[in-house]
Amino acid sequence: MRRLIIFVLVLICANVAHAAVETFTGVGKYYLESDDETLAYAKEQAELIAERNALEQAAVFVKSYTGIHNFKLSDDDVVEIAAGILYVKDVRFSLDEEFDGVLTVTAMVTAEIDTDEISELIERERRRLAA
Repeated sequence: MRRLIIFVLVLICANVAHAAVETFTGVGKYYLESDDETLAYAKEQAELIAERNALEQAAVFVKSYTGIHNFKLSDDDVVEIAAGILYVKDVRFSLDEEFDGVLTVTAMVTAEIDTDEISELIERERRRLAA
């Protein structure tokens, strides 16, 4: 299992080692299902989802652990890390009506992400988990 994690890290680091700042686009949707939610709140949530999606395109570190005791699953943990600093260049929103009158706010974010910083964050986390 440890070899698999190191292999995944090497692949991720190899993909991000050659670049510094790249542009990514993320899309996020938020459904207004309650009368208590405002349009401003829905836009904020859709934008956060879009930013996360853009960041996940840059790099994701995944660590998993599965423990078996007496031929039964005892632990099953998955840790996913998508961290970095986004420089949001553009945000566009659209409002659509879905099924049964549910309003959907869609955000499209264009952001610049320093993939070298992500590589450093992943390396730091890899060292922390190995200790």
